[in-house]
Amino acid sequence: MRERIVGSISNGVSAAEAPWLDVERLAEIEVTSEDALHPIEFALRLEGRGSWRAGEPGAQTLRLREMEDYTVQLEGDTTLELQITPNISGGTTRASLARWTVA
Repeated sequence: MRERIVGSISNGVSAAEAPWLDVERLAEIEVTSEDALHPIEFALRLEGRGSWRAGEPGAQTLRLREMEDYTVQLEGDTTLELQITPNISGGTTRASLARWTVA
């Protein structure tokens, strides 16, 4: 068996300094619902203007998928999924997302 212990930040680059991927251009995204005035593209933009908001209450799933012409090599999985439960006790709270960046 091989074992390697790594630190929580192995490359020494903070999240604020990381070179963000242009996910809006490079990936396909699937959402379970969307408010027409707050589309997911708002949360994916690198300049960070606007936000995504669910179109209906309850848990939401946002899934990023690698597109055919994606130039970054990913090992193993090519899907990143985010599940949001806005109110774990039920109710009609709607999920929202101000920014989702990937490094």
